[in-house]
Amino acid sequence: FPSHDKKIMKEDVKPISPNEIVDNLENTIPSVVIQSVNNLLSKKYRGTEAIILQDEIISEIIRLDNSFTKRQIFDNKMLDFEELYCKNGWSVEYDKPGYNEDYKAKFIFKKK
Repeated sequence: FPSHDKKIMKEDVKPISPNEIVDNLENTIPSVVIQSVNNLLSKKYRGTEAIILQDEIISEIIRLDNSFTKRQIFDNKMLDFEELYCKNGWSVEYDKPGYNEDYKAKFIFKKK
């Protein structure tokens, strides 16, 4: 390895665990994403389930903060928020069309 890499790395650095990544999602997913999902859940959930289209979430994110683009949202995995909601009493299913299927990607939220 080049010598400058050794200066950056500390001796006590350990591999990150999957739980550490999931536990840190609250710090990696922008709050505007959570606010967008919360807004849509508040409009759609009435005790059984809420179906929110992926495009609705993207539109709401951009409406609340137009500095984001659809490309940035996907490139930065900003829609990978399911675990956050699962930790807060929701069951979240992501459903997207497979090969030869034609419907819009959606998130299905149900109370656990």
